[in-house]
Amino acid sequence: MAIPELIVQTHKNDIIGAEHKQTWIEKHPNYDYRFIDDGGCVSFFEKLYPQLLDTYNKLPMEVQKADLFRYAYIYHYGGIYADADTVCFAPLDSYIDFNKEQLVVGIEMTPFNYKEGLISYVSSYCSPFQILQWTFAASPKHPALAIMLDKIRFMVNQLSPEHLSFCSKAKRFTLELTGPMLFTAVTTDFLSKTRNGTVTVLDPLYWGNSPWGKNIRSRLPDPEVKVQHLFDGKWKMETNN
Repeated sequence: MAIPELIVQTHKNDIIGAEHKQTWIEKHPNYDYRFIDDGGCVSFFEKLYPQLLDTYNKLPMEVQKADLFRYAYIYHYGGIYADADTVCFAPLDSYIDFNKEQLVVGIEMTPFNYKEGLISYVSSYCSPFQILQWTFAASPKHPALAIMLDKIRFMVNQLSPEHLSFCSKAKRFTLELTGPMLFTAVTTDFLSKTRNGTVTVLDPLYWGNSPWGKNIRSRLPDPEVKVQHLFDGKWKMETNN
């Protein structure tokens, strides 16, 4: 099944990231654009995935809830998910084949590109590379997203609310439970052909404009960058290393 021309973003309310949201709308005037606030996320699970509602409510951190929502929403409808603190510089269909059944991902970081050494790298990133999930595109019902949802539900069900809250004080726990470490682990199973399903990895610069990139808050990043992540999220500051 093809990737629908649907762009989805989520945050507490639609005021957050409003100027960045416009870059997605302007570059895709004929796409279906949807912004889902916190209440809309709950309604989505209540109506379409009640089996995941308890998991969603049990997650103690907003970033964990947002992770679960993005996987579930794109699994159900297909389309493109993008964080509210991303800026779009090029139409998606100028470099993605929307007629192909696939999951499209970008590379966030590699040991080669990291500037603070391998010991620091392994505390926050996977090897030999980490796949980002601040932007991704997929056909509806892609099996990789189904596995992510099943893994999160399983892991959350093993822990009490108190244990979840305590473990979530460690940054790496969230990265492995719902974040890019989980996303990387699942997608690499498909890239290695351990599982059946197409995963396409874009050129690292397209979506992987890392903190080491030039002019991170400028409107003039590297000309090859298609989506720029501004790293406005504060959740890592609220956790321990």
